[in-house]
Amino acid sequence: MTDCDQNRFIATGGLITDMKFRIGDATMGQTIRTNKNTVTIGIEVYDPESPNFNTYSDYTNPRLDHIDLIAGRVSEIIPESSPDYSKDNVSTTRVIARFDATGGIRDAEGLESIKWNDLGNGWKKIKFETEINGKMYFRLRGTNLALGTPGDLDTSGNPLPDIAEENDAEKAFADLWFYSNPIFVEPGTGRENGLSPSENRINTEALTSGGQKWYRGNTHTHARFSDDNDTNDVPVIASWYKAAGYDFLVLSEHNDHVLQKKVFSHNEASNPPGFIMLPGNELSETRHHTALGINSFIGGETSLLDGVTKTIAAGGIPILNHPQDPVVTAGAFIATTGLNHLEVANGGRLQDTPATEILWDSVLSASNGRIVYGVASDDNHYKKANVGRGWIMVKAPSLTSSNILESIRTGNFYATTGVILNNYQVNGRTITVDSQNGDTIRFIGKYGSVLKTVVGGKASYRIMKRDYYVRAKIVNAEGKMAWTQPVFAD
Repeated sequence: MTDCDQNRFIATGGLITDMKFRIGDATMGQTIRTNKNTVTIGIEVYDPESPNFNTYSDYTNPRLDHIDLIAGRVSEIIPESSPDYSKDNVSTTRVIARFDATGGIRDAEGLESIKWNDLGNGWKKIKFETEINGKMYFRLRGTNLALGTPGDLDTSGNPLPDIAEENDAEKAFADLWFYSNPIFVEPGTGRENGLSPSENRINTEALTSGGQKWYRGNTHTHARFSDDNDTNDVPVIASWYKAAGYDFLVLSEHNDHVLQKKVFSHNEASNPPGFIMLPGNELSETRHHTALGINSFIGGETSLLDGVTKTIAAGGIPILNHPQDPVVTAGAFIATTGLNHLEVANGGRLQDTPATEILWDSVLSASNGRIVYGVASDDNHYKKANVGRGWIMVKAPSLTSSNILESIRTGNFYATTGVILNNYQVNGRTITVDSQNGDTIRFIGKYGSVLKTVVGGKASYRIMKRDYYVRAKIVNAEGKMAWTQPVFAD
């Protein structure tokens, strides 16, 4: 531990015995002010090759497994009267990078480790550049434990609570950590980015952007109205969505539920100019998928490929619903010619989202893969409480069926379970994301590798040819997410 002011770190069990941690001229405990929107972080740690002072077991020369770089936003002091005062977590703090001896190790959140520079004689050196958003701090933690160590570390790299009655000195020397003091970064000029607590609300009103607007809609909705039920509840269901701020809705009833009625459109529930219904069904006689925007009823499909082919012939857009139920592999998806949309988030199966993201990236990354657009939906079965579990925000010049369908067809939309974007732009090779209520933005590339993580509501990324493609995922402390569509490097 160094003994100059606050330039300090702590380490247990002699895991490391020296550290140099700097941002510009600032060291631990100090503040750097900058007019730039990025900072370069320098890290050096010394992992000694000599034994420590453990006398309780033979584990006397622990090796450093990885280092986490943690970033967070700095707010004003929270008064005791505030509901936030007693919270046991900090919503704007995240691990933004991880470093280890090999690189390429991905955790459960999709964060991929970066290889440190081994200088020999125990020294590890790291140089990392990241964006800043308003007042922030950066700190380090490191451990000898690998991700997913049972009882000690979860698969996202978070330490698990000790169980007092099961702990002893030998176990303590097997579970070692170091922690640095933070370095603070403040902007030299300008207003802090992000939202104050009073502004932390979702505004889904259509926002003007480049002569177009954002329109909110759901592509996967069910009603009781069917061959076995003549009561048309579609207008009531549509009214729920209109009241919730939606601009369009697809009543995608299972086609095998309306084989006699052959209903695929519900214009009776439209209320233009502010709310429209789009035609569609969920083709359900084989593998479920939405036939969005069709001009005629479809029945009798014999396979996923057959349904997709019939959907396209009827002028529609096929969307693979709940890809994990049952599982559709990347190979099967690629073999289904004409299928270019999937539900990355299904409101009834949100636990499947991580696996579906892997499928999405696998199709995008395959040598014989193709562009695929991610959709979020409610999959609402006639329950008002289920409105808003997932939807898409579509950018279009006006709210007409043809405009909305063309934007969905070409990927001019983003998917969300509650995170709203003020703006999203691709200018040349630069992607810019501006979120209303997200607090962490990850730019994701080939096979799901995390290319860049920014703590804050606004970030940009310049696409490199080696990235192959880039998409953004925006999350917040409430567990809400949004996904932009992939942009290929070529």
